[in-house]
Amino acid sequence: MGPVANHFGHFMAEMVHRIMFYKNLGMDLKYVMVMSEGPNGISNYNKLPGFTKEILNFLEIDESRIVILDRNTLVETLHVCEAGSDLSGGVKGGYLKLLREYSTKKLEKLHGSTTRPAKIYVSRSGLPPEGSILGEDYFERHLADEGFTIFRPEEMRFTPQMDYYQKSEVAIFTDGSACHGTELLGDGMLNQVVLIPRRGGLPAKTFEKVLKPRSRIFHMAADCMEFIGTPFVLANGRPAIHRGASLIDIDEIVHFFRSNEIAALPNISVGEYRAAAELDFKKFLAARQRSRRAWSDSLHEEMLTAFERRKSGDGEPTI
Repeated sequence: MGPVANHFGHFMAEMVHRIMFYKNLGMDLKYVMVMSEGPNGISNYNKLPGFTKEILNFLEIDESRIVILDRNTLVETLHVCEAGSDLSGGVKGGYLKLLREYSTKKLEKLHGSTTRPAKIYVSRSGLPPEGSILGEDYFERHLADEGFTIFRPEEMRFTPQMDYYQKSEVAIFTDGSACHGTELLGDGMLNQVVLIPRRGGLPAKTFEKVLKPRSRIFHMAADCMEFIGTPFVLANGRPAIHRGASLIDIDEIVHFFRSNEIAALPNISVGEYRAAAELDFKKFLAARQRSRRAWSDSLHEEMLTAFERRKSGDGEPTI
């Protein structure tokens, strides 16, 4: 299978995509997972994260078939299928068909009689401030006024997440780990999907490769958010982009949503949004007091400058 990963997004993106081929070949074998040495290593099934056990259960792999290696090990025979997808390359031929055939039946069995909302916005507003969309809760309230359910996947078990996504008529995502909750859905199992890039560049392309092949209609809402920076740095000194903050461009997102008949947002206000974003920005900066992550004063100054520049624009939507 691959390494044990105590991170939902990476486990879904990188560790599950050989399993369907093993199942399709009828290989009723044990699955090897690898953990590095160390006193805090995950060395047995009971120590696996809860979401990992749920994913394995969905794929009908029980505890007796999991072997976790925590030291260098020789094996007599090892089968390694090509992964059906990878983190930045996207899905490979035939894989989505296998997923559709399996996951459609499995979700019908688990949740077939359950009604889900027609329109969902997959929110980050319940997560810690690092990696946030400033003023997101204000934006959400206006979507809720138009019938969108504000969906927080971190509050939901794994298979209900998948069921929400596949039963929605419209699902709005921003780039992030929540998108990986769709990785075991097949082609056409998502209906209309909107992806709003909050960091631009490579992350947006990566998540487009996850969502677009599984969607009947796919929209990339480019230029609707602006990444204003991050004060946090990685161990190698590079900016921790995933711990940064983004601002919504209200004019752009209203224009995009109206043009694609997703939402009208008639009462949204740039001025009110900016006030909400400023409050969230203060919370974001206060996260330094609680975080053990490395902080860069120069990146912090750049972020403050970017926020002030964006805050000084016009007052109300022009649309």
